Amino acid sequence: MAKSRSSIQNVRGLGGEGSRRWLVFWLIGVGVVAFFAVVGYVVWLDLQPVPILGELVEIASPEHVRPGGKATNFTTDPPTSGNHDAVPAQAGFYDVAPSDEQLVHSLEHGYVIVYYNCSQMSDVECAAFKQDLQKAMDASGVAGNTRTPKLIVAPRPDMDNLLTYTSWGRIYRVDAFDQDEFVLFVQQNRNQAPEPRAP
Repeated sequence: MAKSRSSIQNVRGLGGEGSRRWLVFWLIGVGVVAFFAVVGYVVWLDLQPVPILGELVEIASPEHVRPGGKATNFTTDPPTSGNHDAVPAQAGFYDVAPSDEQLVHSLEHGYVIVYYNCSQMSDVECAAFKQDLQKAMDASGVAGNTRTPKLIVAPRPDMDNLLTYTSWGRIYRVDAFDQDEFVLFVQQNRNQAPEPRAP
């Protein structure tokens, strides 16, 4: 009888150890599957296209106006297309904005133009903000085909918002500055215009 109890205990012991082993293997398997599921999801997210900032707007006829003339067909404010001066504005940071007509000609060449509004800031705050914008310009690099910045930052104090990003046929208004967003808009929209080969 004692022998029989001992045999039963051994069988029970083996059964318990086998169950524990099976549980360990099951947990390891679940862990491996979960790990690869998370990695796959992260890779899938990384492969998703980044949405283009801003909204597309109607393209107005891009005719030249007479020297010193005013365009009358802008569809947005600030303008994103339309009639323009024969001479485009040069790339750079401006404390006094060139004419809309010159700026639109630059847009036609594939420039991005960022308008800023310091009207609600103190002089000290505005100076610091301008420095941040200039750093963002530097971080935006140059156009690959012309090796030029194709970027203008200019004041527009009559705007209701802090910043307005424009490119040919696209506009994006924001109330806060973010350098990464600035750079992203430039990189997504520079040279998306009728004359991208122009400097």
